[in-house]
Amino acid sequence: MSRVAQLLSTFSGFSKNQPLLFDCGSTVTRVFFEGKLLAEEPTCIAVHAESGSTVAVGAKAVSLLGKVSDKFQVEFPIAHGEISSPSLLQKFLEVVVSKFDTTVFSKVMGFPVVLVVPSELSPVQKTIFEETFKKAGFRSVVLIPQAETLLEKLGAGGEHESFCYLDFGGQKSEFGIFTLNEKIKSMTVRTGGVQLTEIIQEHIRLVHNLEVSWHVAEQVKREACSFVGLVPGGGRVAATKVAIRGKDVVTQAGKTVTVSSADFLESFGFVVEELIDALQFFFASVPAHLVASSLEDGIFMTGGMSQMTGLKELLEHTFSSPVYVHKHPDLDSIEGLHLRVSKHEI
Repeated sequence: MSRVAQLLSTFSGFSKNQPLLFDCGSTVTRVFFEGKLLAEEPTCIAVHAESGSTVAVGAKAVSLLGKVSDKFQVEFPIAHGEISSPSLLQKFLEVVVSKFDTTVFSKVMGFPVVLVVPSELSPVQKTIFEETFKKAGFRSVVLIPQAETLLEKLGAGGEHESFCYLDFGGQKSEFGIFTLNEKIKSMTVRTGGVQLTEIIQEHIRLVHNLEVSWHVAEQVKREACSFVGLVPGGGRVAATKVAIRGKDVVTQAGKTVTVSSADFLESFGFVVEELIDALQFFFASVPAHLVASSLEDGIFMTGGMSQMTGLKELLEHTFSSPVYVHKHPDLDSIEGLHLRVSKHEI
């Protein structure tokens, strides 16, 4: 019996009940139940500063960033893959689950939860995750390292002799190498897509004296920005322009300006350079013959930031290796968790 099967068999409810599957990321939380995506919400919560009462969660809470007074607290309770505020995450989980259909709600509350977590999570953080979910109303919690879920989804359950994945998330990125179904090494760095969003916000504030919300900056990143201009020999690409509205920091009046994707490229380059340096350090820490075998078989890229146009080509050029990206890389982790759990007839 595998280690995962042994873990799951310790909970009697698993033989009868479908567990609730969670992927709680720094920016987005996804929930699977009975093979379906039940919820997908930004991991964000807004509470009243004095009473602590919940004002909003998910997308509605994100929309309040930068728009409310100090009487309200708008937070992402998970930072860099670790819980920064257990109490706020507990409230977030309770509201998210309460939105489920009543028949689903009656099934899952008190049931076990299987949760994907960063592969390099500390024992202390593992305990915090377990305790927070139990306080939110779940009977028991099983933690599965992300490396194992990605091996299941991207590495065909270990069928590939060598498997290398790069997971570029919101506030962290994780790299890992497997050989013959065994993890050789994984590493996590605190670099991700949120840095790009913050670069956009800062540039607009410095250049245009305009304050824009995190939500607006994120929209600019998704709709207009890419890494194509950083790919050597990639040719010149016409800049994408987009009109945005915010608050003038001098007059405090509303103002609309036009920004170009080219405005952010140089700063984006520093983030990409940081990631590539981390990757080169990671590969240097693994035996050369294993790295060579993994790069020959190709790199599997996943995570929300992997959807940025040009990143695939940039990595292929840098490491002289094919890079593969699924159509919906943001779902790879939770779908891999579902495949992992399904193998044990839960």
